[in-house]
Amino acid sequence: MDYEMLTAFFFWCSLINVVILLAVSAMVKAAGVWFYETREKWFAISEDKFLVVVYAVLGVYKLLIIVFNVTPWVVLNIIA
Repeated sequence: MDYEMLTAFFFWCSLINVVILLAVSAMVKAAGVWFYETREKWFAISEDKFLVVVYAVLGVYKLLIIVFNVTPWVVLNIIA
């Protein structure tokens, strides 16, 4: 693989993951209560704790996108 192919790969990986992150974040923001009510049957936690867990998972996902997709793309753009 050459630099151009790797750069394109990491760009598209970053773009797809950011779109997924934004879509899920928008769904949680718009329908957070509905998400809680559907999962309430499985997990006996309060709505506040549920939303904290959801936002923590989204935060970890965002960090993973930055570390494993955006950072390699920036580095490849710098060295290419």
